[in-house]
Amino acid sequence: HHNIITSSVIDHEDRSIRDYNVDKIITRDLLLVEYLMADKIFKKYYKRHLSMFVASKYTFFSLLLTLQKKRLKAAQYLLKSITCNLRVVFTRRFLASMKHIVLP
Repeated sequence: HHNIITSSVIDHEDRSIRDYNVDKIITRDLLLVEYLMADKIFKKYYKRHLSMFVASKYTFFSLLLTLQKKRLKAAQYLLKSITCNLRVVFTRRFLASMKHIVLP
């Protein structure tokens, strides 16, 4: 295993991610999770990965919310992610969200 940098992200005020309608994304993705959880075949096939999938969605919401300076709501989604799957605390997105919440 070699640590090779293959890409980088330049953070600037005009990044498209800053213009996202976070409420629409949250609504859309929560609806996706609801539909997937209602699908018995999907749940059976992916049952070992479902908690991390949902936790990942919550960390994504949190990161988007931190970019909009909505730290309290972002923190709430981080807590939800932990309740879904504790391993999420070791992901880069979780740590980035935490950094933006703690160090605005």
